[in-house]
Amino acid sequence: MLEMFQNQTMRYISIAIGVISIFIFLYLLKLGEGLVISLMVALFICGLSLLKLKNYYEKNNPYINAEHLAWLYGELQEYDQDLFTTVSNLTKSTGRLELSQLKSIRNRYASSMNETQLQALASEHTEESKYRLDQYNYSIYVMDEVINQY
Repeated sequence: MLEMFQNQTMRYISIAIGVISIFIFLYLLKLGEGLVISLMVALFICGLSLLKLKNYYEKNNPYINAEHLAWLYGELQEYDQDLFTTVSNLTKSTGRLELSQLKSIRNRYASSMNETQLQALASEHTEESKYRLDQYNYSIYVMDEVINQY
């Protein structure tokens, strides 16, 4: 939930929800509803609004969570050091990776070899070509797994 308030837009919306809840509380007090009922209604409306905002944020969060990022790091570090370096350079300053960045990396990596290059690797039947082909396929698989989680 704290991640949500690091986003400036979400913070402003939360402040607006709080201010509106205060006005609802004051309006109900003015109507003579009583302190407890006015407070309960205002807190209920505020709570529901913040819960809805939290659900919206989680659904539209552009960042990959730490668990998936750690798994991605581990797999790429073990199987594809160049791709790991690319991903870690993007996350070096913030420690986070946006889903759109990962999709972009995946698409660039997938287009780095065309069909004829892949067929040439498959037809060579050497250990190095088999390893490069497996590395290419597994790296794309790992990125697809993380992307499909969102």
